[in-house]
Amino acid sequence: MTSLFHQHGSYELSVRNKVFIATLHDSWNKETAQAYSEEFKEAVQPLTSDSWGHLVFLDHWQLATPDVIPVIEELTQWCISNNLTAAAQVYSPSEIKKHQLDAMVIERLGDFQRCVFDNEQQAREWLTKLSFL
Repeated sequence: MTSLFHQHGSYELSVRNKVFIATLHDSWNKETAQAYSEEFKEAVQPLTSDSWGHLVFLDHWQLATPDVIPVIEELTQWCISNNLTAAAQVYSPSEIKKHQLDAMVIERLGDFQRCVFDNEQQAREWLTKLSFL
């Protein structure tokens, strides 16, 4: 089914060692989340044969519409099923952002752990300690 809505928000994706890096921008709608999920799954494929980490920068992300939640929940489950074991979220302290992210991404499940950092250096140190960077 074709959506009547255009994407709102943007993102950049890259890989460094065993870490999939995403930088999110602006407010997201479902169309952006769906495009992100599809591109994410395709781009991360080379990492999924072994444990890998995810580093996501959220300082320029301005939340999302409620219909984004199930899209990101499904992506998170897919990632965990495909050997994601560490997710580092980087953003300045924000209770609103924390609340929405907590609704979309679980904190722990099996070998998977999500941690929140207020600066990039701490996130990279954590991922390095886990041998992903």
